[in-house]
Amino acid sequence: MYEHTFHEKTVNLIKYGQFESYLQPILNVATGEIYGYEALLRAKDQSIFPSQLFEVARKTEMHSMLDKKAREVALYAKSKKIPKGVKVFINFLPSTIYNPNHCLKHTFELVEKFNIDPRDLVFEVVETEKIENISHLKAIFQTYRSHGMKVALDDVGAGYSTLDMLTKLRPDYIKVDRQYITDCHLNKESQTFLQGVITLAKELHITVLAEGIEQEQEYDYLKNQGVSLAQGYFIGKPSPTPLLSYKVATSF
Repeated sequence: MYEHTFHEKTVNLIKYGQFESYLQPILNVATGEIYGYEALLRAKDQSIFPSQLFEVARKTEMHSMLDKKAREVALYAKSKKIPKGVKVFINFLPSTIYNPNHCLKHTFELVEKFNIDPRDLVFEVVETEKIENISHLKAIFQTYRSHGMKVALDDVGAGYSTLDMLTKLRPDYIKVDRQYITDCHLNKESQTFLQGVITLAKELHITVLAEGIEQEQEYDYLKNQGVSLAQGYFIGKPSPTPLLSYKVATSF
């Protein structure tokens, strides 16, 4: 009750406020074309930062409600702003999905309502969520896949997202933690890790996405190593209006 009172403005925003998705482009490295977007939840009241929003939701045990709203606005953005055939990556919290068939029913209904091709959707485990029950997450992945959707594991290399987890979960996509992306063209330890991830992913038929790319040198190194997808400020920043084409920046 204290947390609800102390964070009353943010709590009311989660309950009654308006949200939208900011869309950050994901590039197909081989073709140089936009492959998809990550949908990032934003409050229309811009005085509330996203980090504050999710922290208050956690403290007040409203993360399930916020997670559901994030999926709703992401699917709406997909239906209105992103062409068919272009993917959207949507974050989710496994802890809010206690029964996949029941908890995701609303999501699947929205997919039908908005006439979205399920093959355009990729649901990714958010980076803050520690995986403690592998069987439960496998069941969630299977439920998404049974409806024609893809799944992704975020921040591989940080915390729980070990290479061993890739073998156990077999996601369709993995996002490499940005600590291995920053200055990857210079850092030998990062290069060793990246080469191991890329090799294992190929063996498991998993698509590798490098996020957090901010320099042309990082992008060039990752491209040469065979990374399939790229995301970061060097490619494009999150925006309510999706970037529809990509042109290599000459400076950052």
